[in-house]
Amino acid sequence: MPNWCNNYIEIEGVGVSKIKEILEANPLGSMFELLVGKYAEGQTEEEYQQTWYDTNCDRWGCKWDVEIDLDSINFFEDHFISINLQTAWSPCNDFLRLLHQKYSVFVKNDYSETGNDFAGTFEVDEDGEVDNCYSYLEGLYHSDYDYFIMEVQNQVEYLKDDNEDEIPSVDEWLKEFPYASMDCLVELQEMFILEMS
Repeated sequence: MPNWCNNYIEIEGVGVSKIKEILEANPLGSMFELLVGKYAEGQTEEEYQQTWYDTNCDRWGCKWDVEIDLDSINFFEDHFISINLQTAWSPCNDFLRLLHQKYSVFVKNDYSETGNDFAGTFEVDEDGEVDNCYSYLEGLYHSDYDYFIMEVQNQVEYLKDDNEDEIPSVDEWLKEFPYASMDCLVELQEMFILEMS
């Protein structure tokens, strides 16, 4: 069973109306295959069957395609779509790159995977692409601060409940967040002290 990577995808631009049309016409289809195809250039079905894993990882960025779930897709007019989906082991950034190339859309993906300790933001538009990948908590810090605080709170509660003999000092614990702003460190310090008191 794979670790599941959470993807929150935003797609914007003139090609959104075509993407929306394809998704709504195929509510039980496989999203990546329908939107960008499953074969590498010139590849036959027989060749795909022999190399499916590598082809999927190279073409989509993850092990498997995902089934379309219209409940996890939000359409805003004909110019913006947001999608929540899970992919096996890694984000679907290579799929998003192909989506940008084929439909001339701006794409952003905030992704996270706790088991392999990573999170980040991938963006691609006509000016190029950026992939800022961090450790899990640092990635949340940069992309979703409220969720970051919630996850740290969960870790503090776990630390108190399961490691009473090995609880670090607040100063030692704060060293785990070298990327945090001073305001954030003050908030974390207050959280730690309150939880441990």
